[in-house]
Amino acid sequence: MNTGLRIILISLSTLVAADLRAQDKLQDSIHPAVELRTRGNANALQTGGKADADASCGPCHDTRFIHRHNTHRRTDTRHVTCFDCHASNVAVWTADDLDEQGRIPAGADLVHRAHNRTCAACHGIIDITGDPVRLPPDFERNTRALHGSDPSGLTRYTGAIYSGAQISAANLNIENRSELDMPWDVHAERLVACADCHFSGNNPTRATVKRASPGHLRRDPRTLPLSDYIRRPDHRLANPDCTYCHNALATHDFLPHRERHMAVLDCQACHVPRLFAPVVSFVDETVLDSRGTPIAVYRNGGNPDHDIRARRIAPAEPFLLPYRTADGTQKVGAFGMTARWYWEDATTGRPVAGDILARVFPGAEGRRDSADVSAGLDDNRDGRLNRNELHLDTPRKVAVVAAALKKAGINKPRIQGGVFAHRIAHGIVGGAGALRDCEACHGEDSRFGLPVHIADRLPGNVVPDEHRSIRRLTHGQILADADGLRWQRFDAGDRYYIFGHSRSRWSDTAGFVLFALTVLAILAHGGRRIHMRRRHPVAHVPGQRVYMYSLYERIWHWLMAAAVIALLMTGLEIHAPGRFAPLGFSRAVTVHNFAAVVLVVNAFLALFFHLATAAILQFIPRKEGLLLSLANQIRYYTHGIFLGHPHPTQKTVGRKLNPLQQITYLILLNVLFPLQVVTGIAIWTASKWPDIFAPLGALSVLGPVHNMGSWLFLTFLVVHLYLTTTGHTVFSNLSAMVDGWDETPAIATDSASEGGPHA
Repeated sequence: MNTGLRIILISLSTLVAADLRAQDKLQDSIHPAVELRTRGNANALQTGGKADADASCGPCHDTRFIHRHNTHRRTDTRHVTCFDCHASNVAVWTADDLDEQGRIPAGADLVHRAHNRTCAACHGIIDITGDPVRLPPDFERNTRALHGSDPSGLTRYTGAIYSGAQISAANLNIENRSELDMPWDVHAERLVACADCHFSGNNPTRATVKRASPGHLRRDPRTLPLSDYIRRPDHRLANPDCTYCHNALATHDFLPHRERHMAVLDCQACHVPRLFAPVVSFVDETVLDSRGTPIAVYRNGGNPDHDIRARRIAPAEPFLLPYRTADGTQKVGAFGMTARWYWEDATTGRPVAGDILARVFPGAEGRRDSADVSAGLDDNRDGRLNRNELHLDTPRKVAVVAAALKKAGINKPRIQGGVFAHRIAHGIVGGAGALRDCEACHGEDSRFGLPVHIADRLPGNVVPDEHRSIRRLTHGQILADADGLRWQRFDAGDRYYIFGHSRSRWSDTAGFVLFALTVLAILAHGGRRIHMRRRHPVAHVPGQRVYMYSLYERIWHWLMAAAVIALLMTGLEIHAPGRFAPLGFSRAVTVHNFAAVVLVVNAFLALFFHLATAAILQFIPRKEGLLLSLANQIRYYTHGIFLGHPHPTQKTVGRKLNPLQQITYLILLNVLFPLQVVTGIAIWTASKWPDIFAPLGALSVLGPVHNMGSWLFLTFLVVHLYLTTTGHTVFSNLSAMVDGWDETPAIATDSASEGGPHA
């Protein structure tokens, strides 16, 4: 990007950000005075008691309603109150902050709307100021085991950093960082704040449209009176998908079958192609290292012995996994997968508190009560516990730590585990940086087949119960083996048959075996013909040149041949883009669909021609002597052709096909051709309206059947090409289909109706 233009854009962004902050301050300043009250509804300043959020906010807001409709009501260890999100410096309020009546003065910025910094306090690295990104000093230590909640969870579990700053300017050791001239999130760069998407569900300016709303309005601000909203703001914050603001079908012109992609894929599948922040793979909270920190392994975090802020971070790809949405539909989204093991008190069912766990492990202070644990885990007896020793991989080690926890007051300590799928919704890149390589999904090395390796250890040999942890994912299960823990994908099934990646063993195997046997038979047959031709030359019967094929027949034949070859070649690229990709997947799909239209239209016109001219009769074998004619034709191909015998059925203008060819074309035109057309149209239809063919198995059935038909067409094409060499010369049949003239015995010519192809 031009340096001057970049400076201008940064300057404008800074000005806009400053303006937004000024607007925020202005809107916050209209909040009226708030009297701080204790839980007993007394003035907190006058009694010296602790201010209670419900009592202080209750006079204006229905706090009971808010608690019933608050997705932030509770964490693992404490309740979240109004003060936590809407009041600054709540822990250090003094009398100087209040007026004489013990109220927060009207217009004070101590009471405010939820800002980005409010969300960042609990969720992760969130900022739109444009400052270079850095990890907090306690990023690695500040985990759930010690604090009951993870204030860096958004970043730690999804690799997302919501910031408008450039990745290249971050204080992180990212591979090829200098080349990453793009923001961490394009929405943050454009100053979209958290509350712009995660707003109150009944906010009258953001509420969804009711049927009574005027047709020209997308959102009707009159859906709820402002006074009602102030009294009862719904705290089930909205979590809209991208279509709330974006119309994806109006763009993505390069994408084949846009409707199908949008119905199946989350936008993040392509617009979050890589994760540049450290994303955790598993956290083992059953042990603590010398710093008092649980063992955490990051997918892209480099050497685990170094501080996470100094490690070399290799960008990682999200896992594309099928899941069930809130409304019950199935989609494929970008996920991070994290395993977690922790100690639990079986008596209460609660996780063991971090301070208790810290007492039984030898930290930097060298606690006395951790001596038994240190001795029990120190396998090499060097007086220190390394990462390999801090792994409860044997019953003895588990018993050592469990005994220490019992001494610390935990009645029945046991290890529990869970695997959590974190849907990735941030870290969005714009169109230029989004994934456009179709083969990334439609190929043998598809992202859909990316192994989901979660952990290389099983503390206490505990395999997490997926029913307790993973709830939304479909088409897979948790498996444990010698390599650790992984998510094993099931066959994607009918809704997720992916061309170029999904394989049907029966159609590929049967089709290839049939084709290979046919090619071997042709090679053997042709080799014997060449060998026998020297000893038994073809008997030449004097004849005359006849105008065998009309101009339309030849145009129809070659157009059909070109369409079939185009379909086979592009179909091969669609089926195996990693092995054969001259056009590129997207272009191959377009050419394939175009060739299919040409084939169908040409076939329809040919049917009309053959019906109108009665040439259709050439495809119908005569009943009289049919079996004898078939036997003679088969005997010729298996015996007579090697001895130079003439064709048993002489080709004429009125009868261009022998009985064996007639039966072959009847099967081809009445079974195989309709099968390919019907399944091709069904695949195209299922891509736009998948529910139509879902009861029949949809693409998981249509795809393999269409693939098998392609193998049969390819086999027919090879046989057809070989049989063109069986004329009175090797190229006579091919020449006749080019200029229309062929040589036939004089006694065999007739003036019957014209028409029909010749094999």
